[in-house]
This record gives sequence, C-alpha cells and structure tokens, in this order.
Amino acid sequence: MDIVGIETFLSVIQNRTLTQASVQMHVSQSTVSKRLRILEEQLGIKLIIRNKGVSQIELTKKGEGFIPIAEQWMRVWRETQQLSSGSEPDFLQIGAVDSISNYVLIPAYKALYEASPPIHFQVRIQRSIELYNLVDMKEIDVGFAFLQIHRPNVRVEPYFSEPMVVIRLSQPGLKNGAVVDPLSLDPAYELYYDHGPVYQLWHDRFWDLRRRPRASFHTCLSILNMLYDRRQWSIMPLSFARSANVTGDYLINILDDTYVRTCFKLTHQYPRRSAEKSLQLFEQYVTQFRPILE
Repeated sequence: MDIVGIETFLSVIQNRTLTQASVQMHVSQSTVSKRLRILEEQLGIKLIIRNKGVSQIELTKKGEGFIPIAEQWMRVWRETQQLSSGSEPDFLQIGAVDSISNYVLIPAYKALYEASPPIHFQVRIQRSIELYNLVDMKEIDVGFAFLQIHRPNVRVEPYFSEPMVVIRLSQPGLKNGAVVDPLSLDPAYELYYDHGPVYQLWHDRFWDLRRRPRASFHTCLSILNMLYDRRQWSIMPLSFARSANVTGDYLINILDDTYVRTCFKLTHQYPRRSAEKSLQLFEQYVTQFRPILE
C-alpha cells in the first residue's frame, strides 16, 4: 500500500475538504482525488462519497472504519523510517489511565525527560483493559492499570494502593479530612466517574444502581472543572484530590466505608530488546517516586 495515499486520506479527513487537503499537501486538487482513487483501488473498497456541488467530503462506513488503520499504518511507517536512519535514540512507549498518568507519574516522566543520554518517550492515555491489549501486542512497553487480568504474556505487579475520597467545594461547617457516611451524600448532585467494574459494585451498595447519573465524565480534570455548586460531589482517588487541593479551595472527606483501589504495573514477559535499557531506567524512577497514600 502506498504511504502517499495513506497520508492523503488522513489529510482529507483532517481538513474535511479536498481543496484544503491540497493546500496542506502543496499539490493540486486533482492530484488529491487521483491519490484517493488509487488507494481505494488498492484496498478494494470505497472510502469517500463524492457528491457534486458539496464542498465537504462524506465518508462511507468502510471509510470511517479505515481511519484507525490508516493512523496505525502511518505510525508504523514513521517508526520504520526512524529505525532505518540508524540515529534514533532509545524510545519508550508508556500507557496509563488518566488519573495515574496526570497525578502520579509526572515526577517519573520529568526524570526520564532529563535522562542522559536522552530517551524519547510517548505517553498514551487508555482504559485499563486497553492497556492489557497494548502491552500484550508490544504496542506499549509499560502500562499502569486498575484491573488485574491474567494474560500469559503480561507480567502484572501491584504498584500502589489508595483510598477513594469525596471531593467538593469548601463550605462552612465541614472540615477537611473529616469522615462522612456515603449515605449522607445526595446522589442527585454526584459528578460520576467510572473507576471500573469492581468500583461500580461498591458504588451500587450505597446508591441506586438503576439511577442514571446526572453527569458522567471520562477524565478527572473534567469533573474538577465542573465543581461550581457546593452541593456537588464526586468520588475520586486520594492522589487526584490532593493534587486538586494544591491549586484550588476544595474539601476532601474520607468515607467511613471506602473503596481502596490498587494500581498495577504491566510489562511484557519478553520486552522489546531495543527498549530494555530505557524500560529499566523508567522503572527505577517509578519506584523512586512511588506515592505513599494513607
């Protein structure tokens, strides 16, 4: 498959019009159209719907399904080019769930960034089950997840454990660090974050599992930005709550019957040989900056 066709397809997706894609790629619009036709012929599928008089392109269902394949193809091609140059320094692929990457691993990232000789690294934010898949396929070298799953090729080690706490805006009469009864929290004002199936079972002990949360989010930071009413509350890991309290005036309360989550470090049983040294160094930093949360 021609990499030029892949690049052209992704440019068209990004710009939504053939005209803008041609400007970005410094070629004529007819050249963009020709490259797309050749790519479709190579694949044996139709990627875009060509409507006369319509400026924006419309993808077919197969065209939509081809987007992640094209992106992965482009990543592999770039890595191949870097490998063939013979001058690329060590490269490490790291994956983690949002709250761990942003509120626990930053010191380790900084240490890796300052390493000498330099190590190039990429951080990917993924859900726990996706991290297992990526480590299994060696698309990432190390992952940090909240699920413990058996995979023959994945080594799983506990990294640290922490309690879940209630975070909300500071308010008169309530003390930071005070213990609260989960049933005292009004579910109508919960900003919900799905911490996984085990957490969900714990959550359902206190709040009606048939009630759809009024607002659900996939990132901790989104919830923090949504806290504007003193009646609102969310259950978050202690590491995130402490980080939030440094930058804002928030109230952290301990639940008298809390859920404790464990973060697991995932690596492949047979890591990439080219990543072994950089992985060992990063694991030293991860151990050095392991959070102590009580």
